[in-house]
Amino acid sequence: MEDLIDFPVSADWLDFYHERGLTPRSSGRYSPAERRLLEEIENLRADFIRLAEQQSKIMQMIYELLKQLNNKPLPKVQEEKQDYGSLLLEVSDD
Repeated sequence: MEDLIDFPVSADWLDFYHERGLTPRSSGRYSPAERRLLEEIENLRADFIRLAEQQSKIMQMIYELLKQLNNKPLPKVQEEKQDYGSLLLEVSDD
């Protein structure tokens, strides 16, 4: 691309001309869309850090609970046995 702007201009005008394809140069500043994107990335990063800290706390709590369970005998739960064969016979008799 040929540089059609051969005179000094402010950073705002340089960005304006660059967006319209009149010059390959830009001011190097972020556009409003890029600034919004960077802000959103920072918000997501902060959310990620907060969630990672919460996960760490939850994992520590689970670890402590499991440690307590290992020191105590688990209560025995009596399992109910179901006769599925009789259920099949009841359905097929109809």
